[in-house]
Amino acid sequence: MEIVVGIVVLVILVLVVGKLIGAPQPQQMSDEHIAGRLQSEQAWIERYMELPYENRMGEGIKKQHEGKKLYVMELTLELARRHSGTDKSLIPVLQRTLELVRSGMDEEKAKQQALAEFLAAREASKS
Repeated sequence: MEIVVGIVVLVILVLVVGKLIGAPQPQQMSDEHIAGRLQSEQAWIERYMELPYENRMGEGIKKQHEGKKLYVMELTLELARRHSGTDKSLIPVLQRTLELVRSGMDEEKAKQQALAEFLAAREASKS
């Protein structure tokens, strides 16, 4: 009986510690691991989007969806940093988009604003 209780406590402890630690940081992951996480997170997002509208409106699942969208953006940004070669022009746009989405802005509006800011800064630097 004590063994069963010990195993249950151990499983709960592992789950709690895993929740506290959170998802792995993209900077510490290999390219293969990032690709796997991207595929997994995007599959979850696709399943979420296939749910009926009423089922998507729960506060917990909406929060999880937003978190996963942000994580996918972080993974994409890390891959762009690693593989952009000499063309690093999109990295500032991706970083600014991620900042704006974290602050609560809609993803599409954040992309548009980040690109507009980048283009305005580039034009100002040329003048």
